[in-house]
Amino acid sequence: MQLEIEMSPNSLSKLKRTIRANPEKYLATIATGNYIVFVLCIIAFKELLFPVFENFILSKSFIILLTVIISAITILLFGKLIPKIIFPFCRIS
Repeated sequence: MQLEIEMSPNSLSKLKRTIRANPEKYLATIATGNYIVFVLCIIAFKELLFPVFENFILSKSFIILLTVIISAITILLFGKLIPKIIFPFCRIS
């Protein structure tokens, strides 16, 4: 069955062959994409949380610290932990 999938001309099998041939490029691309998403998430959290905290907390340094902590916890939860729990059960054959 695996041989039939690799020999079929569809784009998914071509992608699988490309990834297997160059795993270093694939991992580097994933890591770069993750860092870009992390930076964009922190910027979005800053835009969302800064006005909320600004009404209650006067120190801008403390607001930045709270924003970074909340965004880091959210990114770790939704970007790292939950996918590692869910996706092992979703095997692609």
